[in-house]
Amino acid sequence: MKRNKRNRLSAALVVLLLIVVSAVAFAVLKSVETECKRGTESQHVKKQSEPDSNQNRCAVSPLSQAVVDMPGVVSTVDYDQVFDVAEIMPEFPGGMEKLSEFIRINTRYPYELEKQGIKGRVIVAFVVRRTGNITDAKVVRSVHPQFDAEALRVINSMPRWIPGKHLGRCVDVKYIVPVRFAPQVVPKYLKKMPNNARLNKSTSSAKTIR
Repeated sequence: MKRNKRNRLSAALVVLLLIVVSAVAFAVLKSVETECKRGTESQHVKKQSEPDSNQNRCAVSPLSQAVVDMPGVVSTVDYDQVFDVAEIMPEFPGGMEKLSEFIRINTRYPYELEKQGIKGRVIVAFVVRRTGNITDAKVVRSVHPQFDAEALRVINSMPRWIPGKHLGRCVDVKYIVPVRFAPQVVPKYLKKMPNNARLNKSTSSAKTIR
């Protein structure tokens, strides 16, 4: 009988212990859940209060948006006019370096003026059409009539350019290019020779050096 009493007491103690452990575990889990909820809410509030850098980077300023939304801005542009300046200016195939090379290689120095030591720079204005063709070439700064004629010949012989663009459309654009004339340094023994003979002599000398 005493043994049964002890067994009942032990069982009661075990049940009581389990109840206490369960209560403690429940309290701990509840506390952890509350802290996690507070942390999530805090991060959410912080995220809402902080500005999004990507949105700021991509946002259009009110002034720019107002300009874009202005009615009739594009329609008022006369695309048939010849522009002095376009958003994207015309370009010689290969860029300015190739343009300078083309002018240098194709320019022929008038022999009479070279003999007299006359030099100068002719300024030529022309229009690069939306097709890339060169038209309306004219001398705006003259040095000598022979220089002017040669400069116009070189400009009119240029290949098609990459046309200029304004508001996404190809347009006609004015352009100005200088054509320089400077006498070459010629050895004294070649100065007395005619121009053709001088050229042949220079070519043969170059071949001999090679």
